[in-house]
Amino acid sequence: MHGDLNEAEREMFDIQAKRCSTNAPVIDTGRTKGHPLTHQRWTRTLADGRVIALTKLIQFGTYDGMLCGLPGQFWDEIEYRGKEALRSARGRLPPHFGTPVLLTPQRFVGEVTRSDGSSERWQRVGFVTCIGVFESSEVARDPGECYSSLVAVWFQDAFGVPTEPLVLTQIDALDWTRLAWDWTP
Repeated sequence: MHGDLNEAEREMFDIQAKRCSTNAPVIDTGRTKGHPLTHQRWTRTLADGRVIALTKLIQFGTYDGMLCGLPGQFWDEIEYRGKEALRSARGRLPPHFGTPVLLTPQRFVGEVTRSDGSSERWQRVGFVTCIGVFESSEVARDPGECYSSLVAVWFQDAFGVPTEPLVLTQIDALDWTRLAWDWTP
């Protein structure tokens, strides 16, 4: 079965884990308030004043698997990559997170000149596809629930939390009341 370790792999993993445990640097953080596994989350305050936290972030290369050709050569890149990203979000997350929302990406365009002198136009979106689960301790619509969440999909040019102004502006402007999904654990 995929994922099962054979004896040699198990032994190699044990050796690596012991080596890392022995060689790991110790960082004394001193006395702390609260549980040691509590960490600062990436948060934003939306235009309506609601505070949301990024609780899950899935990222992968937008153009992973593209073997040849130019992006946008045969189809509208935003439409094609947007549908693929939404489909991926739907497949990677459980349905109780609600329907994913696509943030409008930037369209990068250009032209490449070939060695024979001919040229061809191209278009692309960000190099990294991002699927983020945002949660709020306030419900969106149903007062009988405890929390609300929203799945947003966007493109950016680097791995990590969102930092590009267009993406941040769209996150801040999300219509949480209309788009988010209420739930209770």
